[in-house]
Amino acid sequence: MPWSAQAPYAGFGSTAEPWLPQPSDWSSYAADRQSADPRSMRSLHREALRLRRAEPGFRVAVGFGAQQMTWLPSAPGVLAFTWTGGLICVADPGAEPVELPGHTDILLTGGPLDEEGRLPQDTTAWLRNRPRGSRRGRPGNPCGGPAAGSRGDEGCGTVGIWTI
Repeated sequence: MPWSAQAPYAGFGSTAEPWLPQPSDWSSYAADRQSADPRSMRSLHREALRLRRAEPGFRVAVGFGAQQMTWLPSAPGVLAFTWTGGLICVADPGAEPVELPGHTDILLTGGPLDEEGRLPQDTTAWLRNRPRGSRRGRPGNPCGGPAAGSRGDEGCGTVGIWTI
């Protein structure tokens, strides 16, 4: 990742020309620019790391068989699974938007949901089960992030089929 959009050669090394060429649009991916953008890939990963510390479903249990993954029924072409800790992951690599499972809270999405609240193509959502009868909740922030509007239904860039 380039470090500084304004620094020569995106902040790599000194001011001497690097041995590998730098693409002309490289500065748009610089850490200093991505830090300021709540919808950037860097912000998405920082939020995922925060959730990994805060949400039980994101924590990785150690030891053989300590954590179980179970595939969930889903539309053709959609990947959906749950972990022992209650985390649900739905990835839509297909061409059509898909409904998210009911009785879940959205923790993180890799892009905006569509106008009908569906997961669009090339987007992944990480969810948590919630008690039946309660409404889909996003306390403070649509996806639980520290900055209002930083993640969730309004989106922040495509993640694809990554899992944490």
